[in-house]
Amino acid sequence: MLMSGKYLLDTNIIIALFADEAIVKDNLAQASEVFISHSQIPE
Repeated sequence: MLMSGKYLLDTNIIIALFADEAIVKDNLAQASEVFISHSQIPE
């Protein structure tokens, strides 16, 4: 399966990033673009 390299982050992934989870950071490091929804910013 070919992936585009673009990610839209949900709340759980953002929390995992703040928790410094290595698997999440490693996967996002390979992304070409990362987006967050404006509804996640205030959370």
